[in-house]
Amino acid sequence: MTRREAGLILGVRETAEPDKIMKAHRKLMFLNHPDNSGSTYLATQVNAAKELLLEGSGVKKWIKKYKKHWLINQFPINMHM
Repeated sequence: MTRREAGLILGVRETAEPDKIMKAHRKLMFLNHPDNSGSTYLATQVNAAKELLLEGSGVKKWIKKYKKHWLINQFPINMHM
């Protein structure tokens, strides 16, 4: 997969900020996760696209440290949809 293909999968530019990449990934995984009757293939492609676009951005260390806090504050999900 190229960076261009990864951007097309996530619906962001190849040079998008890590925040936009993470938001796009979160949205697509929410819709396509295998636990929610989504496709395993699509989930794999979405994860690979995120990894490729974030590669070398230094975000991975930050995500490991602050992932739970970041997800709760950035993506409040209304469970009564």
